[in-house]
Amino acid sequence: MNKKIRNLIIGGIVLVLLVGVLLLLKFLPSGENPGGDSSSETSYTSESVQLFKKDKDDIASLEVENAEGGFTILRQAEGVYTIEALEGFDQLTSSYSTLVGNFASVSAMRMVEEAPGDLSKYGLSSPKTQVTVTYKDGTKNVLHIGDNLPTGNGRYAMLNDDAPVYALGSTVSGSLENTVLDYVSTTVIDAWTAPVSEDDSSSVAKTSPDIKRINIVGGSLTERLGDAPLTIVMGEDNEDMAQLGASTSTWRITSPVNASVHTENTSAMMEAITNGVTATKVAAINPTEDQLAYFGFTEPYAKVEFTRDNDDFALTVGNYADGSSHYVMLEGRNVVYVVSDDSLPWITVDINKVFSSLTVLPFIDNIEEIEVSVDGKTYLFKAEGEDDDLTATVNGNAISTDNYRKIYQYLLSAPAEEINFDKETGPEIARITYRYRDVDQEEVIRFLKVSDRRCVLSVNGEESFLTRTVYLDRLAQNMELILNDEKPVMDY
Repeated sequence: MNKKIRNLIIGGIVLVLLVGVLLLLKFLPSGENPGGDSSSETSYTSESVQLFKKDKDDIASLEVENAEGGFTILRQAEGVYTIEALEGFDQLTSSYSTLVGNFASVSAMRMVEEAPGDLSKYGLSSPKTQVTVTYKDGTKNVLHIGDNLPTGNGRYAMLNDDAPVYALGSTVSGSLENTVLDYVSTTVIDAWTAPVSEDDSSSVAKTSPDIKRINIVGGSLTERLGDAPLTIVMGEDNEDMAQLGASTSTWRITSPVNASVHTENTSAMMEAITNGVTATKVAAINPTEDQLAYFGFTEPYAKVEFTRDNDDFALTVGNYADGSSHYVMLEGRNVVYVVSDDSLPWITVDINKVFSSLTVLPFIDNIEEIEVSVDGKTYLFKAEGEDDDLTATVNGNAISTDNYRKIYQYLLSAPAEEINFDKETGPEIARITYRYRDVDQEEVIRFLKVSDRRCVLSVNGEESFLTRTVYLDRLAQNMELILNDEKPVMDY
C-alpha cells in the first residue's frame, strides 16, 4: 500500500467519526433523557438556572423528608440552628448549618425538560425525597427530589408544583438521604486534654491523665473469669511500702489476682482512655426495650469502667454490629453507637498478658536478709551498706558483692507465667523470703509442687500463679555455687 492510498483511508475514517459526532449532537442534545425521548417536549438548556435566592438568615426552618423519615432544622438565632428531635444530645451543628446554607440560594445545573409529560422517568411522579424551605415571613419553597442523574453528579428535581424538571448538583442534593442520626455526634468519650494553667508559673505541665481505676467484665475475659472482673488500680502512695521496693508499674491488678501490671501489654488500654472513643456511626437514640434487646444490652457482651482524673466513665458493649465492631452505650447518655473493636482494646484482653511476670521487686539496698530454702537446704544471705559499699554473706561466709548482686537478680526472676485458675496446690518444695532493713515486714515467695514440671508460685500467701520447676533446679545449683563464692548461672 502506497503512502497516498493510506492517507486517503485515514482521512475517510476521520470524516466518518466527525459525521457521527455531529449526528449525536443533533439528535441527543440533552444527553440526560433517561427514556431516550428526543421529542419536542424536551427543552434542554446547558445554562445554570437560579431556582430561588435568599439570605441564609431568612430561613426559619428546613425540613427534609426521605425514605428514612427525615428531619427538621430550626433557626434559633442568627447563625444558630438545631434539630428539635435531638434536643439533649450532642449535635453536629456545623454539618446541618452548612446544609441550611446550601438551600438559602439554589441554582440548578440546567433545565432538563420544561413541560414534562411523564415525571416517572425522572423519579418525580411520587418522589421519596422532599425539601421544604420555610422563611421567616411565612413563605416557602418546596424542592421535590427524584432519581440520580445518569452522570452520577446530582439528581433530578422539581421546584414546587407544575414546574420544569432540573438537574440539581450533588453539592445541594448530596446530603438529602441523611437521617436525624447522622447529625448526632459520634464522639463517645472526648480525648483527654491537659488542663490550662491558671498562671504563668514555670510548673511542669501535665502530659497525661491520672487513670485511677479500670474495671472490665466480659469480652475475652469471660472464658476464664466468667462474671468476675479484671480490676486495675493506680498504686497508692504509701511511705512504708515505698521503702520495701518498687513495682514494675504505677498500676496494680487487684482482681482476679494481686499483681503488678505489664506496662507494654496494657498500653493500648491506657492510650484508649487518654485518646477517647469515637464511633463510626450512631445506631439509635432513646432506644426502646426491644431495641436494647436487639443491640445486645439486656445481656451485654462486656462492661468497661474507668476513672480518668476525677471523671468516671462506664461503657456497655452489646452485640456485634458487624464482624469488626460492636454496639456501645455510655452510661448517662441514651445513645447507641457503633464502635470499631480497634477502639475497644478492653474487650480483647488476654488475662495472662496483663500482669508482670516479676512478682516482687524490692530495692537491693533496702534488703537486710534473704532466706532461700530449696532441695532440702537453707541459705541465709545478709547484707550491709549500699551502692559501692554493699557487703554480703551467705551462711556466715563472705561473698563478693558482684556475686550477691547476680544471685539477687536471679531470685527476682522467678516468673509468674500463668494465673493459677484451678487453685491447685501441693507440698512446698522451695521458699524465698525477703526481709527489709527499716520496715518490720517480709515478703514470702513459696513454690508448691503440682507436677514434675509445674508448680504454684505463692506470693505472700496468695497462690495466684503457675511457673516451671526448671527454675528451682537452677536455683539449687546456684545456691551451691554462691556458697563457694562462684558466679551463678542466670539462665534456666
